[in-house]
Formats: sequence, structure tokens, C-alpha cells
Amino acid sequence: MMRAILAVLAAAPALMAHDAKAQEIEEQQFLFLLDPAYVQDSGAWQAGVGIAFAPENDSGIELDAEIEYGLTDSLQIQASLPYADGDVGDLRLGFSYGLARESGRAPALSVAIDAIAPTSDAGPGGWGLAVSMALTKQIRSGLFGHANLGFEGIEADSDGADEVDTEQWTIGVGAGARVSENATLTLELVREREEQHGAIANETEYTTNAALGLSFKPAEGFEIGVGAVTAFDGDDNTTTASLRALFEW
Repeated sequence: MMRAILAVLAAAPALMAHDAKAQEIEEQQFLFLLDPAYVQDSGAWQAGVGIAFAPENDSGIELDAEIEYGLTDSLQIQASLPYADGDVGDLRLGFSYGLARESGRAPALSVAIDAIAPTSDAGPGGWGLAVSMALTKQIRSGLFGHANLGFEGIEADSDGADEVDTEQWTIGVGAGARVSENATLTLELVREREEQHGAIANETEYTTNAALGLSFKPAEGFEIGVGAVTAFDGDDNTTTASLRALFEW
């Protein structure tokens, strides 16, 4: 009996260290195409800015900005606004709710709902709604997996012959691998199905987007990354150079 007690006491430090290591959850926030399943903690802010440029065409530079704020540890509000071709894109306002935090073998899981406001002159001109779900799992120390599923629909502003309603389904997966203490390599793949419903005809298009990127975290609360995003659309493939930055406080 005494030997058994001594054996348990001797093994206790190793067991405690193993449990502490198993409970240590890391996060990977930086992605180019997907959204991680994390939500901001109560009172925390995160802002992101991005610049994209396609050398193969004359579409110019595309910009986007987003901001998130944690109302509680499980609920955040968010807004995003793109800019391209001299035109402000559609404004998105919404919230994300964390259904589950990552724990043990269970992944982080969240849902997001965004209203799409018709602030763009080039868009359909009507209001829209986007609904998505995100899943993130730390597979092992420094290795992360991500998955997204989303839907958005935008109605045309009127019922004219030239007006088109759009619906888009997206599904995507990705992985992030830490290659050094402050650098992470990311690989993402997203499949899109877009349906356009007009008064004259309906069209369906499929596009596959792939992104390969490298992000750096030179200081706490700041991360910057560069990546190449390729859209495979039949014979019309386009590669875009992307530069993004994240700020947290």
C-alpha cells in the first residue's frame, strides 16, 4: 500500500505537467480567405486592414477594413467595408456568437449574421443578409485547422429587366502551421457557388479560391501578413497579391 502511494506521489508532477500542457490552448487569428471561429473577449477590440493588387489586370488596388468588438466573452459585433475601382463597396454590420470554446478534443465553433447595406453604386442596389459558421481546432502545438460554411443573398433594388438578385454559397477549409516563434504559414481553399436570378435569365457560376500566405507577429497585439490568392474560374484564372494587418487592444 505504501509503495502504491509513493508511486502515485512520484508520478503526480508528471501528470500535472501533462494536464497543463493538454489544457494550453493557442489561437491562430490571421487568415486571408476564411474566418477563425474565435470571438473577441469582453471589452476587446480587433481591427484589420487589407490591400490587394492583381498584376494581371488593370482593376487597380482593392482595399478593405474591418473592426470587431467583444460585448461579452461569447458575443461580438462587427463591421466591414471594401473599396475597389473608385467605389465604396457594400457595408456589412452584424454579430458573431461563440457556440463553443475550444477545449480538449472539442473545436471552437461560432456563427455570424451580417446585414449587407447597399452602399455600393456597382452592386445590386438592395439589402442583403449573410449567415456563416466557423470551426477552428488546434490540432497540435503550432498547427491549426479551420472550416467555414456560409450563405449570403442580396435582392435587387427593383424588379426591372436589368436587375439581378444574387445568392452565394461558400465552403472552405484551411490550415495554419507555425514555422517559427513569430511566423505562421497558411493554406486555404474556398469553393463558391453564385446564382444570379434575373427577370430574363438565371445563371450559376462556380469559383475556387486558393490562398498561400505567411504572417508575422513582431509585437503583442499586432500581426501582418503577405499572401497570394488565386481565383480559378474556368479558363479565366487570376492571382492577387495581398497584404493584411491585424491590430488588437
